[in-house]
Amino acid sequence: MKFNIKKAGAILLVILFWLCIFWGTNRLIEPENHQIEGYKKQKDVDVCFYGSSHAYSNIDPGVLLEQYGISSYALACPEQPMSITYHTMRNSFNLHKPQVAVVELFMVRTDLEDQYDLERKKNQFSNGVGAFPLSREKYDAAKEILGEELKWDGFFYFPMYHENYKKIFEAKEDEGEVLEQRGFQLVYDSMTSKDMAIPEPETIYNTYTVGAWSEITDETRNTLEKIRDLCRDNDVQLLLLVTPYLMTEDEAAGYSRIWVWAQNEGISFLDMNNHVDEIGLCWNDDMCDLGHANYYGAAKNSAWLGAYLVENYNLPDRRVDMD
Repeated sequence: MKFNIKKAGAILLVILFWLCIFWGTNRLIEPENHQIEGYKKQKDVDVCFYGSSHAYSNIDPGVLLEQYGISSYALACPEQPMSITYHTMRNSFNLHKPQVAVVELFMVRTDLEDQYDLERKKNQFSNGVGAFPLSREKYDAAKEILGEELKWDGFFYFPMYHENYKKIFEAKEDEGEVLEQRGFQLVYDSMTSKDMAIPEPETIYNTYTVGAWSEITDETRNTLEKIRDLCRDNDVQLLLLVTPYLMTEDEAAGYSRIWVWAQNEGISFLDMNNHVDEIGLCWNDDMCDLGHANYYGAAKNSAWLGAYLVENYNLPDRRVDMD
């Protein structure tokens, strides 16, 4: 049978045409994620903060850059399970490979993920992974988080977010602020201004003063080991971080279990609650609620953390690049 070049070429053109249509539609309806989009557009990311809202509200990368020349980014989302934090890290390393990956631990001591229904898992996947480029890492994330039946829905935007076509006709939100703030989401309200002021706490619990009352769960250990291995395989230094907030004694005990594990693994661990006086944090004026700092508290946290990072890691001063 004679091979028909013209017919084969025509078929190939039709296939390419529909692939372009699918790709274009996929891009048009993809869920907006300014955190990830801003991360894509960064020139250099030497330190990246991963985790929950404590990561993007309690640390201000702008302060780290201005005061210490540290180029950093907060790539986090509200109540992000540690399993998704791992996949966020894995996908983000395809775009920027930081010298230091800082994993904020607020969600490591909860079992909320077991309570998430399918819609919640879809939202968490969208927030943590959805806007990353197509890759093997994104496929693996979709398969693990959404399961076999929905893995392709998560991998491609179209099946899961087809109703987003409506947003094509709507004005897009300005992502400039998130890009400029490097993932930081600032709030000016304080507990005082919101009539939520509390008496000065008699005890500020932290990891180092409360004993580990039990072992970490197998699921938590597995996720931490995956994060450990990911960083080691990519020659990225790992820092486990607890940002300042008014934790309970039970929460402190939970972090203490992680601290013991980190010590055994030779992984750096930092609980900033043990340094609140040095930071100069005022709970009522520098926090917008019991867990999240406002603009002024984040600036204090960042100024202290920046000194720690400079002292413990060989980071370049990116202020030279800005001149």
